[in-house]
Amino acid sequence: MYDFGGLPASTPDGFHEDISGSGTGPIHSTDGSEEATCYKYLPGDDNSFEALAPAGYCTDASGNYYSSLESETIGVGTAESCQNACLQSITDAFRGSFLDEYVCGCLYDAGNLPTTYPEGFKAIDYSGTGPIAQADGSNFDGTCYKYLHNSNN
Repeated sequence: MYDFGGLPASTPDGFHEDISGSGTGPIHSTDGSEEATCYKYLPGDDNSFEALAPAGYCTDASGNYYSSLESETIGVGTAESCQNACLQSITDAFRGSFLDEYVCGCLYDAGNLPTTYPEGFKAIDYSGTGPIAQADGSNFDGTCYKYLHNSNN
């Protein structure tokens, strides 16, 4: 999607022009249509997350854990599958993800969990806020991933 009037001069093969909209600026929401899926563009390279060492849970500068959406079925397996699941519920309060062999966790500032999120996740509140400062080293099978494209990180 491009701002109104900002389409490139030519479109790649397999794409078609549809100039029916008049929106400008960042995508805020969808119209609820099931005919298409809307994805928010994340600037930067494809590696939007940084794995922190040592292994363990993500904590803020005061050692507090972050509120999270956690699933024991969705996103478990690879860091990429967990991170892709987390990006479905991204907000300005999103800080990163945590993955071990049992849980995929999407991490948010305390009190700022998304109100809607994919089925299969449960919400857990903790008190962490601000940028992820470190992994606490307590879970040797899990990895903390800091999200790099949050302007607040």
